[in-house]
Amino acid sequence: MDNCTPSSIDRHVGEVLLKLGSSGAPQYVLVAPESYGSVDECLDAVSEKIRRDGGNIVFGWCIWKTPMITEAEFHAVWKSPSGDLIDVTPKEPPEQRILFVTHDRNLWLDVANVDNVRINNTGSPLVDDFILVNEAIFAIANKGDRSQHLKKFLSRKEASLLENLRMAKVSLQFFYEEGGHPGSACYCGSGKKYYECHSKNLLSLLSHLGEIGVILRRTND
Repeated sequence: MDNCTPSSIDRHVGEVLLKLGSSGAPQYVLVAPESYGSVDECLDAVSEKIRRDGGNIVFGWCIWKTPMITEAEFHAVWKSPSGDLIDVTPKEPPEQRILFVTHDRNLWLDVANVDNVRINNTGSPLVDDFILVNEAIFAIANKGDRSQHLKKFLSRKEASLLENLRMAKVSLQFFYEEGGHPGSACYCGSGKKYYECHSKNLLSLLSHLGEIGVILRRTND
């Protein structure tokens, strides 16, 4: 289930915009990826574009949508000398345009520690769990200055917790897409209902975050 650009500014997009608290209006921005750019490395791509062609960097949020969630991802685009906004960062899968909203504050120094802002499109508790798992994965992966040091090792306990959360993320997505709900038989095959089985297991996993010094910053509250 790939993220895609919302086709319209619907109520789910509106909810995300409220959470962002940005005074800027969302706008569709052309994607014209540069060959030297890398997926998910917008700062590098825009910086190189400025070095070659002038212009400026504009910080903001790229808004994505799936059947489960709508989310805003911190992003940067290039502002040409003539004032046009262009997204020069490659996308996978490719996109012709993004929905972008500028941010009121300069987050350059903070960018690596900015998690996505997500909202549940469905009302399903399974999607609430899916969002919670995503937040926990981000918190572990970006603990302390880890986001600045990509090769910094995880402890054994951190690695185990992160792997279990990543498996839970995949399982929850598949379970929901197959029509699962809290009262459905759990995806693990235990015979118990989800809320009696892996819902409790997820809470147990999350209870270990404090043991590794991770504080879950709820971006969706």
